[in-house]
Amino acid sequence: MRVHFNFQHSFNKNPMFKKSVLLSSLLLSVMVFQPALAQKAVMGKAATDFQQQSVALAANLSGLSKRVTTASPNDKEMLKLVINQLALVDATADGVLALGFVAADMRDSSDQASAKRHLGTRCAALKTLAEGTSTYIGSLASNIAAPASAAEVVKAKDLTSQLGQATLCGLVKK
Repeated sequence: MRVHFNFQHSFNKNPMFKKSVLLSSLLLSVMVFQPALAQKAVMGKAATDFQQQSVALAANLSGLSKRVTTASPNDKEMLKLVINQLALVDATADGVLALGFVAADMRDSSDQASAKRHLGTRCAALKTLAEGTSTYIGSLASNIAAPASAAEVVKAKDLTSQLGQATLCGLVKK
């Protein structure tokens, strides 16, 4: 005697069988996709936080650019040096931010790993540049005579240091 299991018949006629198959499928999909979704959410949050820091640096850079027009000749030279260095940090931060959002939007784990690898390279460059720039800007701030301009340069130094230690770059395995 031959026993034949008719899946179609069991699926349509037995509601418990249908529920168990659907629940098993749902459980399997949750187990497979949950780590990726959680990691995607964390990466997205870190990229959003990094964006806020980057916008603050860009606003500070804009404020310093406006101060150049009214500064004394010595302060003008110091501010130009600060602005040039901050522009490099800002451009690098923009690249990190773009790759951070790309990595957060990746659905496939291999694509996300590739984006994270490129993000790691950019983060390493940003960290090195931010550390050097912070030191350089700190030394220039003491040579600026106008207190308001010097305070804005110190604020730029602090923002640059924060970008170099951003959570977004901490999520990337080096």
